[in-house]
Amino acid sequence: MFIRAEKPSEFALIHDLIKVAFQTAPIADGDEQNFAARLRASQNYIPTLALVAEENAIIIGHIMFTRVWIKSGQGDLRPAFLLAPLAVALARRSQGVGAALVRAGLERAAAMGAAAGAGLVFVLGDKNYYKRFGFVSAMNHSLSCNLDIEERLLPNVMVAELWPDALQGVSGVVELPG
Repeated sequence: MFIRAEKPSEFALIHDLIKVAFQTAPIADGDEQNFAARLRASQNYIPTLALVAEENAIIIGHIMFTRVWIKSGQGDLRPAFLLAPLAVALARRSQGVGAALVRAGLERAAAMGAAAGAGLVFVLGDKNYYKRFGFVSAMNHSLSCNLDIEERLLPNVMVAELWPDALQGVSGVVELPG
């Protein structure tokens, strides 16, 4: 398996991969493939942090990290990243593809974030899956998000530090794209 940045010529294929992958996801709204396209079209898109897992010239997984901002109570903005979406081909689930993409993405985000002061990554996803990568509930750290999320899903808004103590003194509202 080889992990690399996505290419514009692959966007349609990635769209279909995301759509199929989220048809069986426990946390999904059916719009994840269009959400990825909106993120790509935004100023928050980071092409080097939109990755595919490829095997035998076939894309078997995809992950995106885009810019988001944490707005403090005083109105200050702090940069961070959003991990969304993560999709793996159905036939390749539970084989480490998603984990490899998350680890590669977090590593690249940490390198990029160090220069930009962005030490946090947010995700809305399966808390049991993402906790293995260091994600914890954002609610436990005085962080919320600007999306209208069902109360039962609030614990699934999670945050991970890209380096030790990145959460120190951080609170506010994460301005997630809608």
